[in-house]
Amino acid sequence: MELENGPHSNYLQVLHLFAYGTYRQYLDNKAQLPELSPAQKKKLQHLTIVTLATKTKCIPYTVLLNELDIKHVRDLEDLIIEAVYSDIIHGKLDQKNSQLEVDNAIGRDIQPDDIGTIVTTLQEWCDSCEAVLVCVESQIIRANAEKNRRLKHKETIEQEVF
Repeated sequence: MELENGPHSNYLQVLHLFAYGTYRQYLDNKAQLPELSPAQKKKLQHLTIVTLATKTKCIPYTVLLNELDIKHVRDLEDLIIEAVYSDIIHGKLDQKNSQLEVDNAIGRDIQPDDIGTIVTTLQEWCDSCEAVLVCVESQIIRANAEKNRRLKHKETIEQEVF
C-alpha cells in the first residue's frame, strides 16, 4: 500500500493502533508516531481496555495501570467509569480485589493476519451445522417411517375389527 511507505506512514500506524492496537503499543513506538491529543489518548486507552477484556473478564488493576500508563488508581477508576458510561464496556469495579470485572465490551477491528483463522473457524462451524442438519434429517426420516408404520398398523387393526 502506498501509505505504508509514504511520508505520512506514521499516521497510518496511528490508524492501525485505533483499529486494533493498544495504548502500550503507542507508548512503545511513541518516538516514531505523532503526538496524540488528550481525547485521542483517552479513546486509545478505552480501546485498550476492550482489547484486554477479550483476553480475560477479570483484569487486575496492576495490568490496567501498566498498559494504560496511569499512575493513580483513582485516575484509572475514573477512566473505567467513563468507558462504562460511554457503553464501551459493561462491567463493575471490584475495589476489594483491585480488578475490573467485564461482562461485555464493544468489538474491535480484526487484524489482516487474523482473517485466515476466522475463515477456518467459520468453516468448522459450517461443517458442524451440516453434520447437525444431516442428523436432524435422518431423525425426520426415521420419525416419518415410524409414523407411517403405526398408521398402517392402525388401519390393519381397524379393518380386522370391522
